[in-house]
Amino acid sequence: MGLSMALRARCKLNYFAALGERAEAHYNGHVIRVTALAIAGTATWKFSAIVVWRQQRLQRAKLFLQNQQKFTAADDAVRCGLELATNWILDGKPE
Repeated sequence: MGLSMALRARCKLNYFAALGERAEAHYNGHVIRVTALAIAGTATWKFSAIVVWRQQRLQRAKLFLQNQQKFTAADDAVRCGLELATNWILDGKPE
């Protein structure tokens, strides 16, 4: 799975690994893990993403599960999950 040049440039990822339907990226002190989820009975995918970071000696996490988008390929779902998570970090982690 390849990340778009725009996403790589914007995020300045210092680590990225993709294993088919999963990806992990380290970005600005955060660990982003994204998994593509096959939707039963269809040929479509969704994603789940989690962002983990440390704040004031505590480990924090944000989980993204409630996405309504459906994708025809697992790598597209993973890419969208990475974009959502990195945008959330860049936006200052709004609740």
